[in-house]
Amino acid sequence: MSTFLLIFGIICIVAGILLEIYGWGSHNKRPIAIFEGIMVVLLGIGMIIGRNGKSTYEIQEELESEAIENYDNGSEVYINGKKTDDIDINGIDLDKYNIRIREGKIYLIDK
Repeated sequence: MSTFLLIFGIICIVAGILLEIYGWGSHNKRPIAIFEGIMVVLLGIGMIIGRNGKSTYEIQEELESEAIENYDNGSEVYINGKKTDDIDINGIDLDKYNIRIREGKIYLIDK
């Protein structure tokens, strides 16, 4: 999706610049064409900036990595609110859980 937004953003910027320069083919509407061109350029810039947001998959991957790192450093693990002492977080399918890390504790909540 982010590649699409990048390509579409570049197309919008180019189209906006062309609209600003040449208008819609009529010189009677030049101020309107300039305004439309500016709006299309701004749309293109917004598309390019908007693509930099992280996807939910990337956020989940970062949380999983942070949870494993914290577990290796001795953090306590809670699954659905219950403390678990005899569990190895490396053996758990973390995709099945919403992960929260607060105050050095790892909270795994069923999705």
